Amino acid sequence: AGWLLAFHACTWRLPDTQSPVRSSKPRLDLAAAFRSPPFVALMLASLLHGIAFSNYEHFSARTFEDLGVSPLGVSAILLVGIFFESLVFWVAPRLLNRWSAITLATVALLTTAARWWVTPHISSFSGFALLQPTHAFTFALWYIAAMHLVSRLVTDEVRTTGQTLQFTAFAIGMAVGVAAGGAIRDAQGITTAFHHAALVDLLAVAVLLATARRFASIIPIGSR
Repeated sequence: AGWLLAFHACTWRLPDTQSPVRSSKPRLDLAAAFRSPPFVALMLASLLHGIAFSNYEHFSARTFEDLGVSPLGVSAILLVGIFFESLVFWVAPRLLNRWSAITLATVALLTTAARWWVTPHISSFSGFALLQPTHAFTFALWYIAAMHLVSRLVTDEVRTTGQTLQFTAFAIGMAVGVAAGGAIRDAQGITTAFHHAALVDLLAVAVLLATARRFASIIPIGSR
């Protein structure tokens, strides 16, 4: 998580290359960003999703083994998740043409919450192999939707720094989540840790839905 934050700090210093109009080193107007309810909601949802996600991301192999899967089976399960994650990235343009980014983000979070709730109750390779395609929702679909929402919330001139800030929130969430998730696992077990993660993702859904209408009429945030 620390290296992720360092990466985002470096990204923040890069000149933006996504805008057809090149200015020197544009930076997102942070004051304006944090006065924007949709932008704040996206940051908070990303933070919460990072907290919930880290319990899986950092402990996945150990979780699968503790629930009865062999080390070789763990590798196969993770490959299943990567395959379906890549598939979602491949069809991303079609998904965004058919559904709104806020809808995709909500579906991603709801599916993830269900995934976390079910995970500790599975104890076989076949069960995890059937569940693992939902990783496509947990990371890929969320990533696609969040990136698209940032591109609507900020001007092209500061899209790189806008994306950096959004995923810095996600990385901070992962740092918090790995500490909290590890402590809960040690004190109360895997089931409680995953059930807490499911509730955190449901809270992220509530945050997005509370401001969903604001995403329909956005005035993009510019540089300072």
